[in-house]
Amino acid sequence: MSPGLRTVDALGLMKQINEQSADAYADAREVLGGETPESIMKQRTVKNEKLDTENSNAVESQHEGRLRLASNLSVSLFFFR
Repeated sequence: MSPGLRTVDALGLMKQINEQSADAYADAREVLGGETPESIMKQRTVKNEKLDTENSNAVESQHEGRLRLASNLSVSLFFFR
């Protein structure tokens, strides 16, 4: 096989690979819809921030509850001596 034919074969192979890749990319976009890796990461970040806020609020609420319990216990012990 001459070098010229090898070049033509290599170019044809690259064209075929690019077409297959483009088809696979189009199929993936159709499956994902409008989602992109960036939009997925943004959704995860927002979800994680929301969970962090909820967890923080729950910890603060538990802490306040314990403080009230300790205060009530102190008052009860004082009055029932």
